[in-house]
Amino acid sequence: MEPSTTTTTSPSSAEVSETPTLSRKKYYIQPVTFKVEDEIYRVPSYGLADASEVFATMFTLPQSDKGEGHSDENPIELPSCTKAEFESLLEVLHPNPGFQAPTELTKEQWIHVLKLSTQWAMDEVRSLALGRLYDMELPWLERVGIARRFKVTEWLMNEYVLLIHNWGRYR
Repeated sequence: MEPSTTTTTSPSSAEVSETPTLSRKKYYIQPVTFKVEDEIYRVPSYGLADASEVFATMFTLPQSDKGEGHSDENPIELPSCTKAEFESLLEVLHPNPGFQAPTELTKEQWIHVLKLSTQWAMDEVRSLALGRLYDMELPWLERVGIARRFKVTEWLMNEYVLLIHNWGRYR
């Protein structure tokens, strides 16, 4: 009786899927290029897509490899914000470059984050910004201004009630 020989063949490169599996998509980070004012930013798309349906939808639209956002030569332009505003938002979405401790943002930076998170429907980021600004115990008039500008109804109601209760003290 002759020994049986079995051969195993490995799949050819044509049989291997080029699409990442679900378990690997976590580590399949696709950058996107933006232009804000005169600055080019190349950032991971996942932070923006995870925080905002606006960006999630934008990033799922079919485009060629040379489409908008795929290179420095053809960035997605964001004319509705400044570099300082965009960088403040990026600090929140991608806080630990190089394993550094999270950066503490200033009041002005949190207001930038509030503006863009409101504009781009980033509800969780907006709540975070409102919480941080609330914790800063801002002066009454400043809280009212922020509440009116960014449609923070709860803050407005609270401040108007305080104004009515303290009417004589503000004269």
